[in-house]
Amino acid sequence: MQVVAFNLFGPVTMSKVYFRIVLKQKLNLEHPNTFNEKIQWYKLNYCPYNEDIILCSDKLRIREYLERKQLSKYAIPLIGFWDNAEEINWESLPKQFVLKANHGCAYNIICTNKDVFDKKKATKLLNRWIKEDFGRFNAEIHYSKIKPQIICERFLQDKNSTCLIDYKIHCFNGKPKFVLICSDREGNKADFDYYDLNWKKLNYSTTHEKSFEKPAAFDEMIHVAERIAADFPFVRVDFYNTVDGPLIGELTFVPAGGLDDTLLKDADIEIGKLLYLK
Repeated sequence: MQVVAFNLFGPVTMSKVYFRIVLKQKLNLEHPNTFNEKIQWYKLNYCPYNEDIILCSDKLRIREYLERKQLSKYAIPLIGFWDNAEEINWESLPKQFVLKANHGCAYNIICTNKDVFDKKKATKLLNRWIKEDFGRFNAEIHYSKIKPQIICERFLQDKNSTCLIDYKIHCFNGKPKFVLICSDREGNKADFDYYDLNWKKLNYSTTHEKSFEKPAAFDEMIHVAERIAADFPFVRVDFYNTVDGPLIGELTFVPAGGLDDTLLKDADIEIGKLLYLK
């Protein structure tokens, strides 16, 4: 239904519809004020026309950008990539791995034990994903400019936790400003806690009850994020603090599709002030 509606009404109208449905607000694209509104403007008017954003949104080709920035050591080690699931040589894969489609979000399959892994189910799911135009789901049309492929990455382990924790560094107009810690992820649900760069807790989220120690590699993450941020009006640099050191999970340009209903109203306004749109 989303794709049909997109084809009928286009990205601007559908963005307004989704904004009304999810956030219960009217989307102001002429004079965007909140963070969500500005991300909507950015999504429609900037991201689809910036080649580096398209490159970095591609979970395979992001490695080209990181190599250009001399940051290749922060890329998740790549095991292989294919145009369809029938090309995968399952016997050559390690016991643990992660499969992804490169052209969208939430296209992930985690294998913790290949001996009991359902290859048939994974093949069917991967082939369905690469036929989808993810950009038409939430009007994130920069994703529509990515060639769909399947990638396999190394299975990662967190340095200080039994499950991976995301350190999502939000950068505005070239400067890191704060970090979102995403923990206890299960499906589309997770806990969100915000800290400023001095590791002071920020009351930005509807879920902000947890406390976290600042990771030893945090300053390194900030330094890397700043090098990347120099190229974009807004980018979120997502790190995992792994046993092999900090690795970049992805670069995100449109958090939650510009429909983040976990942000408190005051936080949405306050964060919006950090992003200057020309």
